Amino acid sequence: MADPAESVRITRLLERLIRFGGLSIRTVEARLGLSNGTLRRIFSGRIKLKFDLILDILEILEISPRSFFKVAYEIEDPESLTSEELLNHLRKLGLPEATAPPTFQRSEMESVVLETLERLGLMSGGQKRPKKPKT
Repeated sequence: MADPAESVRITRLLERLIRFGGLSIRTVEARLGLSNGTLRRIFSGRIKLKFDLILDILEILEISPRSFFKVAYEIEDPESLTSEELLNHLRKLGLPEATAPPTFQRSEMESVVLETLERLGLMSGGQKRPKKPKT
């Protein structure tokens, strides 16, 4: 009989890898030919995780089973990892790192917000714009 705690640990790691890979659970379900919610039920423990499904998910994520299980058994509790620790483990799997979101200067952000307010009709072009704070 399979160890339920072990299944939970592996499903949590798979779920984090899916999210880190920039995919949604629904996208993975669609690629696997599963109905909506099937992976959520598996990840919550309501449906038993099968080895073939692990292999299919790893194929979608382009992760070799050997790499996955090597790293998986170095991690005791995937949920307890800090972001940096998870990134280190993911690097071992050969996954690309998530890119940092673009940064904006305050003036650029202010300009975008004001233009959006004007387009929504919440501020007319003739209205006085807020004063810029002194920096």
